[in-house]
Formats: sequence, C-alpha cells, structure tokens
Amino acid sequence: MLQYVKLSVTTASETIFILNSNPIFAILIIMTVLGETIKRRKVGGMCLVFTGVFLIVIGSGPIDLVLGPTCIFGDTLILLSGFFSAVNAIVGKFALLSVDSLTLTLYSIPFSVPFLWILAAIIEDVSIIFHLNTLSWIIILWVVVVTNVIAFFLQYDALSHIEASRAQLSLNTITV
Repeated sequence: MLQYVKLSVTTASETIFILNSNPIFAILIIMTVLGETIKRRKVGGMCLVFTGVFLIVIGSGPIDLVLGPTCIFGDTLILLSGFFSAVNAIVGKFALLSVDSLTLTLYSIPFSVPFLWILAAIIEDVSIIFHLNTLSWIIILWVVVVTNVIAFFLQYDALSHIEASRAQLSLNTITV
C-alpha cells in the first residue's frame, strides 16, 4: 500500500529503485534474528544498493525539490515499505518451518485484507470504489493476482529453498 501512495508523489522508476533498498533492512535483520552469516559479497551488494538509493534520491531533481516535504514524505513511505517487505521475508522464513509456501500464501493474503481496508480508509478516499470503471477493476484484479498471489507464492517458495538474505538480494532483479 505504501508503494502506491509513493507513486502518487513521484515516478514509478524512483519508487522501484528506492523500494529495492529492502535488502539493506533484510540483511541487518537476518543477521540479528536468524543468525545467518553475511559474507563480504553480500555486504558489498548492500553497499551498492545503499549508494544507488542515495544517488537516485539526491539526483532525481533540483535539491529544493528532492528535499521538499512531499518528496521526503514519499521517500520515507517507500523506505518503510522496503523495511516491511524485509520483515515479511523473515517472518515468512519462520512460517515455512511449519507450513508449505502455498498454504502460507493462501492464508496470509486473506488475513491481510482487513488491515489493508483500514489503512486505505485512513489514507485514501475509499468512496472511489463505487465509481470505478471496468478497466480499473481489471487493473485491480491484475495487481491482486500478479503482485500479490503469484509474487508472494514465488517468494515464499524461494524462501523454502534458499537462505533469506539470498532471497532478498535476488528480489532486486525487479528493477532490471
């Protein structure tokens, strides 16, 4: 949800690049919570990600626009989204100790819906749902199926086969 709020104040490419800072959060949390050993290559990758995010945020426009309240608010939202994505991967890794990836996806998505509705009601004008045209509903269905169901299933399935830090770093192929 935070990603979509960010999109309202900046470009899709900037949002995706900043969102890909989530391996930084993931690796720091994974080292602490899961006790995974982080090798120099991963630390180097994390530094490259941080440098890239910094250059994109600072280089995205005039300094007064980049450091303006709307942009800082949007960048903060997307960094929070990246943090929560990292937390999700770690919690997912623990959940996969007791259930398979399809079961985790099957139950996690419906349970998240009430929280999304509450968040949407706080942040957005939800009355728009009564005025959406057919194309908008098709796009919403696409987002639900592809970015939630399929993406989360594949992420959880990957987590069941590889270490959490590697899965999170691999997610950076999104920008490619």
